[in-house]
Amino acid sequence: MTGLVLWKQGFKMSNESAQIEIDEGRVMESYVDTEGHLTGGVGHLLTDAEKALYPEGTPIPKEVVDEWYRIDLEEAEADADKFYKTDDPNLKAILTNMSFNLGSTRLGKFVKLKEALIAGDYEEAGAQMLDSKWAGQVKGRATRLIERMTSLAPEPEAQPEPEQPTYGQYRSRAKAAYNSGDKDQAKAILREAKGMGLSPSAEDTESFEVFSRKPLER
Repeated sequence: MTGLVLWKQGFKMSNESAQIEIDEGRVMESYVDTEGHLTGGVGHLLTDAEKALYPEGTPIPKEVVDEWYRIDLEEAEADADKFYKTDDPNLKAILTNMSFNLGSTRLGKFVKLKEALIAGDYEEAGAQMLDSKWAGQVKGRATRLIERMTSLAPEPEAQPEPEQPTYGQYRSRAKAAYNSGDKDQAKAILREAKGMGLSPSAEDTESFEVFSRKPLER
């Protein structure tokens, strides 16, 4: 039924079933799709027996469309699991949507996509989805699924801000240079601190006697 809820291994398929129906559309009569297949309902490819019952242009009862969709969705989920087994409900939904659209055989040809998933590289997985004939055929649907795939990539860890130098650190270096007898080096170190816009604190000006007994200028 439309908006059905399937539960398998704790995975709720209601949201994705609704999205697939939006992507596929729901047509209540048989028609020939862009690839020449007799189709009906929610992207259902009619079997030979169904073709005899519903030749092109024949209305299809709602209960039949609902039952086709239920079965097709279960098959798509099973085929997605065969392609790549995952406990991530978001990834499972993406693969089920692709499987429903492509079928098991065509999905199985996405070898590099599977390799990227095994490696946990969702950015590369999205790139492999984009680099396919399928993406060019379904366009907006592929774009949405690719965006959902790449969104699974973990956010890069925030890098800590580099520690900003303090005047006190330069003061310590200058004091060490002064104590070793290198007054010129001590002066150069303090000029470097000044050039960086660092200012001595009250403690620095009162306690650091490098060049004279007078407090250092701020």
